[in-house]
Amino acid sequence: MTFRAVRADKTDAGHIVKLVDMDDAELMDGDVTIRVTHSTVNYKDGLALSGKSPVIRRFPMVLGVDLAGIVESSRRSDFAHGDEVVLTGYGLSETHFGGYAERARVNGDWLVKLPTGLTRAEAMAIGTAGFTAMLALMAIERHDIAPSSGPALVTGAAGGVGSMAISLFADNVSSGIEPVFSYRYTRSMLMPDGSRREEEVSDYAYRLFRRLKGETAPLPEYFVDAQSLSPADHLIMQAAVQRHIDSSISKTMSSLICSLSAFWSRRYSAYRSR
Repeated sequence: MTFRAVRADKTDAGHIVKLVDMDDAELMDGDVTIRVTHSTVNYKDGLALSGKSPVIRRFPMVLGVDLAGIVESSRRSDFAHGDEVVLTGYGLSETHFGGYAERARVNGDWLVKLPTGLTRAEAMAIGTAGFTAMLALMAIERHDIAPSSGPALVTGAAGGVGSMAISLFADNVSSGIEPVFSYRYTRSMLMPDGSRREEEVSDYAYRLFRRLKGETAPLPEYFVDAQSLSPADHLIMQAAVQRHIDSSISKTMSSLICSLSAFWSRRYSAYRSR
């Protein structure tokens, strides 16, 4: 059976990554064959795609450090045709073909059956980054460190593991200086089967305020979101933290809440004060 895969090859011209057609006979050794449906994009995948860091240890290599899919065949008693499974780590995209393919053959010892209540898409939305962050949190708990122990410092907070760690530590609190998009809104989510599901999203600070002050209490003036913060206020916010940054800082501001001339005026002000 043929299938498509994102494969890295090492040639005389250097590191080359292409979408190629492969055959089952090219799959690596393993006792479980999987029809892959989902994977993620991690920082490590970026390194493998670009070839800028020696992540790949053998060529050719199918990229993708994790995968979710459905078992097509198994020589084991603990996995059967139709089982939904997840795989992270174990040298995927380094020494063993990874998840950026429509099919994979792996060692069944590496697999985990998809937990009840999760879809394959949701499992990969959490992905290797979320799994790693949760392992770190569980390690902290084993050392009897609790919220009452004080603030927690998350390094690399803008990355996959760091941002997931912040979400786990602080109930989805923001990790940056950007204002929240909206304190409360309904998100329309596209599901794997093509249907849509609506999910309410609310900001952590907003939920905490409501829990302490009640649903009808007016929000204080320091509660601002991306829809109400002016470009000038964005500039003031950046100026307040710039002195604490040792290299550079970026800022996003919306041009929808002011005139184009005012927007460009603020950009020029930012340029002059750099």
